[in-house]
Amino acid sequence: MSDLTCDMKEDVKENLAVSNINDYPKNIQELTDYIQLLLTQIQEKFQNMSDQILMRNI
Repeated sequence: MSDLTCDMKEDVKENLAVSNINDYPKNIQELTDYIQLLLTQIQEKFQNMSDQILMRNI
């Protein structure tokens, strides 16, 4: 599980490293789209983590 935590921390670092002021959402729709993308990515990561946990317990 610590490997997954490290992977998530690395993803955050990569996202912060490549973003700059020009990449920030400029209006409500862009902000909404950005948050929706982030939530989708989080959901996918948790689903993968859940699948891995279930496979260990089989």
